[in-house]
Amino acid sequence: MRCEALQIATGWKNHPGMFQLFYNCPLKDPYQHPGVFFLFEDNPRRVALEAIAKKYPNHPKTLPLLKNRAKKDPDENVRSEAIKRIANGWKDDPGIFNFLGNCALQDPFKNKDDSYPFPNNPRKTALEAIVQKYLNHPQTLPLLKNRAKKDPDVDVRKWAKKTLQQFQKRT
Repeated sequence: MRCEALQIATGWKNHPGMFQLFYNCPLKDPYQHPGVFFLFEDNPRRVALEAIAKKYPNHPKTLPLLKNRAKKDPDENVRSEAIKRIANGWKDDPGIFNFLGNCALQDPFKNKDDSYPFPNNPRKTALEAIVQKYLNHPQTLPLLKNRAKKDPDVDVRKWAKKTLQQFQKRT
């Protein structure tokens, strides 16, 4: 219900108080993933981040909020959403490559079990964004090599190895 209300509210972008509604939701909504997979269930914090990044990209509080949620939200889907929005909206800002690199190295994601069939690992999300947005950055290749060898998630290691092989085919 909260997600649907947030989606409806996106049409009222210029209404007084809308920015604050979207801003407060990722910080205060108590939603927790139920631990089992429910098709079409969404997290209001993730929906609010998507809306604020789309509707208020130039607001001075938007990027700091996204960075905060990318680092501190307890839900990996919210952290991944924040990482995607930062990479898509602020890739040319100073420090964003380093921010994404830190997410790729330090996010605490652990694939707990198979109850949720589509885990959304924020470390992989950050690596994908780096490869997509910063392919020629001098630290992209070393970061991929590091994750191919040292990431605790086997899926991230496999993805990084596959991406490295694609790099080698190009050169």
